[in-house]
Amino acid sequence: MKFLIALDQAGAVDPALVGLTALNLAGTTPGFVLNTTVYHTAPHGEITPDVEAEIAQAYAALGVEQVDVLASPAIVGGAPSEAPMAFASFTAVQGVDKIVLAAERCWQSATSEAARKFYSEQAINPDDVQLAVVIIPSSSQA
Repeated sequence: MKFLIALDQAGAVDPALVGLTALNLAGTTPGFVLNTTVYHTAPHGEITPDVEAEIAQAYAALGVEQVDVLASPAIVGGAPSEAPMAFASFTAVQGVDKIVLAAERCWQSATSEAARKFYSEQAINPDDVQLAVVIIPSSSQA
């Protein structure tokens, strides 16, 4: 896959490509990561059809109805563990269209007021922020 990294492989790649959340979850649960390269190349912050097709394929392979869509920040130069709290995450998301929308909202959270406040408090240049998105089976599923 070109745009996604299997979560079980996330620990073996550059942290700037998968982010903090993915590194913490790597090898502990099935899922996949929409890497930071996609975040930086997405036109107008929107997922393109080719990326959506990969998401659809990976979602189907998970074999679950609901997933959690989690922002996975990677901040160049290191980031305090509180960094993920400044970014959006969504639980119990069902269907490719809603997964895509949730991923785009994770990206949008990188420019939210809470994120800007976090950057200011931590003396982080917002241009140094790279955001991946982790998609895992929902913790709310029975």
